[in-house]
Amino acid sequence: MKKTLLIVAALAVFATAAMAQLGTGGTGARTLIQNGVGDWTSTIATGTAVTSTTTIIDCTKQKEVCLQWRQTATTGSGTADNTMVVQASVDRVNWVTTWTPVLAPSGTAGTFTQMHTNISVGAIPYIRVYSITTGANTVALTNYSVKYSMK
Repeated sequence: MKKTLLIVAALAVFATAAMAQLGTGGTGARTLIQNGVGDWTSTIATGTAVTSTTTIIDCTKQKEVCLQWRQTATTGSGTADNTMVVQASVDRVNWVTTWTPVLAPSGTAGTFTQMHTNISVGAIPYIRVYSITTGANTVALTNYSVKYSMK
């Protein structure tokens, strides 16, 4: 009985350590940004930016990140590109703009557009979505989200 308990305890410790190494990889998409939640306003007005310093992704255990960005406007037909600023940091204090994916609205009110971008972070331990800026002739965004998955 003692041997069985020792074996079960050893397996539990091993399984816990193995799962800790997985981080968020392999767990499917996680929501990073949702309009109206946290620092992110419910609407991004035409030609303006919304910023946040709290949307940080820990990449210390994975080297590949996929961002999925979805957006829609409730009215209008603007098609100017909207821009996302993705920054990188080694210490979570000093940030550098590293990627700037763009996504054009559909031009039809109420129609979602989306894009995926794969980012190879290599040795960069932290990235964050710092801002989303709407284009000059784009109608205000009222539905937007960013999800991510890691590998």
